[in-house]
Amino acid sequence: MPLPSVIQKLRECARQIKRLEADAAAVLADNYDLGSYHDLLKQKAEILHGISDLEQDLTADLDIDLQKLLRDRLGGFSHAALKALRLDSVFYMAALLYPENYQPGAKNDLEIFIDTLDGL
Repeated sequence: MPLPSVIQKLRECARQIKRLEADAAAVLADNYDLGSYHDLLKQKAEILHGISDLEQDLTADLDIDLQKLLRDRLGGFSHAALKALRLDSVFYMAALLYPENYQPGAKNDLEIFIDTLDGL
């Protein structure tokens, strides 16, 4: 898969994650529905865990260093999500993609990575 296609798939994942996070925040704020909150964040983690599947679609025409970067970052996102899923931790699932010093309204780690790829 060429880089523009990888970027497009990552953007779609990022949009899905943002939607799930917004829905999770809404169910928590509206009626403190912890079950739905958990389910939505679990879906977020499952998307992130599955993101490493993109590695299989990388084409050989991508630069070796770019392939390594993609494998490392996608694998990192996937690994963190798998840990959150195994722990079944709502806190960990909510924190996926957000560093300690995250400021509301700023881009998350996936969005920053997409911007980096888009700049190549």
